[in-house]
Parts: sequence; C-alpha cells; structure tokens
Amino acid sequence: MGDVTVIGLGAMSPERQEVWRRQLPSCKFVVMERPAPSGERLRQRALGIGLDSLALALRASPRLRGPVLALNPWPAFAARSLGAANLACTGLYAEPGSNSWRLLRRRLGAIPVIAVSQIESRAWNRDGGRSVSVLWGGTFGVPLSKPPEGRPRIFIGGTSDRDSVAISRFSQAVQSSAKAIDVVIADGTGPRRWARGESSITWLPYVSQREFLDELVASNVTYLALQDKGRAAGHMVLVSSLEAGMPIVVPRVAGIREYLVDGVALAKEEALDRLDQLLDLANAGHAQRLQRRHVWERLFSQDAHVAAVVNGLEALNWP
Repeated sequence: MGDVTVIGLGAMSPERQEVWRRQLPSCKFVVMERPAPSGERLRQRALGIGLDSLALALRASPRLRGPVLALNPWPAFAARSLGAANLACTGLYAEPGSNSWRLLRRRLGAIPVIAVSQIESRAWNRDGGRSVSVLWGGTFGVPLSKPPEGRPRIFIGGTSDRDSVAISRFSQAVQSSAKAIDVVIADGTGPRRWARGESSITWLPYVSQREFLDELVASNVTYLALQDKGRAAGHMVLVSSLEAGMPIVVPRVAGIREYLVDGVALAKEEALDRLDQLLDLANAGHAQRLQRRHVWERLFSQDAHVAAVVNGLEALNWP
C-alpha cells in the first residue's frame, strides 16, 4: 500500500502506531487526542461522536485527496462528507436496519469496510456495500490475572449492548447467596455499593479505560452479559480479559459468536447467571490463564488485528 493516512478518535500511543507501521510502513496519523468521554456531549452520544468526527475530518482535510483509512465509521462518514474519495474504514457497530445503519449506508456507499463481526459484514454486503470481517484485537498491556487469594472477585464490565436484566438477576443471586464473594459491575450505573457479611457488590460510575482495566485485572473471572442486537459488541472486554488470561463467560450472541473459539470463553445458552459456574471458573490456575493469554496473542492482539485489517483491505483491492 502507498502513503495511507490513518484517522482515529482517541490518542494512539507510539507503540500502537508502530504496530500499524509494521504493516503500512509509510502511513501517517491524524487523531483526536481527547474525544468526548464515552462518546457523549451534552448527554447525547450522537452529538459527541458526530462533532468529534467532523473535527477530526477537518483536521485531516489536507490529506483527504490521498488514501484515508478511518478507524471508525463516523470519521469515515465525516471525511466522505468533506470530499474524501479514496477512503476505507474499520468497524460498523450499528444494528442492521437502524437509523445509524441507514445513514452509514447512504454516505459510505461502496467504500471498503472492514467489519469486526460476520453478521455486520454479511448484512452490509446484502445492502449493496463492500465488506469483509476480521477479528477485533487490542493490546492493553495488562498483567496476567491470578486465582483468588481470598474471596473470589467477579468482574462485569462495559456498557454497549449490555444485558441489564441478566446483570440484575445475577446481582440478586449474589445478594441471596451465603457465599463469600465480591462483584464489581463497571457499567457506568454507579457509584453505589451493597455489602452483607463477607459478600459485596460495587457498581462503578463511568471510569477511564485505565481504571476499567485495573478493576478487571484485580478480578478472577469475567462475566460478559450481552443482549443480541445483531451487531458487534463486547470485544474490548473479551480481548482485555483474554490478554489477562481471565476465564470469561459469554452468551452466544451473533455479534461475538466467531470469537468463541476453543480456549477463549465458556459460552452457554442457558443459566448464564448461575453463581456456581463463575465461582468454579474463578479458581482457574496459572497454567490455564497462561493458555488463554497465548490464544489472545495469536488471534486477538493488536498485531494480529492490524495484520488482518490490512489483509482484508487487500482482498477488497484497496487502495
């Protein structure tokens, strides 16, 4: 590939830029260093992402005549609106048929799209777009997690497409149990706390990515409670858990199904809120955690993801 400009919402560390340069040696970066927290401005997510994407596209405008790779569909939307023609993007994160989906389809047209779930890619192609899907990946620099040294600690994290009913059922199960256990729910609904005897549940407010990862790694097992909305969701929690070697329970929702390869996660259709299941997994030893970390490195690291994106773009004959 030639001199590609990579644009993205959020700071890109020198290490992450180097990963891209290993695949695209002459690429340049234009990023929004401080996007709206959780994507919201004036309590509106659409406004936050929209304004940030427009500001990013304006910043990148001197380079929009050349090939541009947007690391999110909304900066691609803004760049397309400013006249970028040789454009590709990663991710869709939209429910097929929704207002967001229709907006993206009209504006992005036939530009190459690298989706991170098969269900989004197939729906995009059925609607006349050009897309392939790859596994999302990231490298967060988290240490290897540990089995419990005292009370087991369960982590429930993230906000996108979270199944609040399942989380509520699980919280009630903890509250009615006599087991000694700590639960941390990082879904932005806190701060609040419940405690009785040797059990506790802590609901966190919106926290930074660093705080989120610190809470995850301090736990022994992850429960990723997702609703099935037919789109990509939950990948950051899944991948960071695997980098930490964490056992993780995930439902087989469509947007994450292809991520559940052997050794990645325990996925069951029924009884995901059963406390005993998570407590058993929390006791996974060092060797089992190291095995999950090896799976992450091979399939879900930043290096693996960027290589898959570049291969996908080449398959779509871009640029």
